Amino acid sequence: MSGGSRPGDRMAEVKAALLDDLPGVVARLGIATPPRGNRITCCSPFRREKNPSFCLWMTGPAKGGWKDFGSGESGDIIDLVARLAGGGTRAGALKWGADHCGL
Repeated sequence: MSGGSRPGDRMAEVKAALLDDLPGVVARLGIATPPRGNRITCCSPFRREKNPSFCLWMTGPAKGGWKDFGSGESGDIIDLVARLAGGGTRAGALKWGADHCGL
């Protein structure tokens, strides 16, 4: 953490950087489905399923938000990174995101 910044400031900085590179983040997380319109709709990256139930908004006011309609879970880009690359924690997502974005 840079001198004097608060943890919430750092989270906001990393989240903004992740959103700026959302296509790259999504690809690195292993979600290979291309967007249709403003979102990606695909099978859940959290479990095996036959029918797509996962939605990730790529643009607009919900950018970076996701919903797994099969489980009812939802969150922001930090929550998605935590689940897929951050060891299940927001702190892990913060580290992954800072490394990914070169912060």
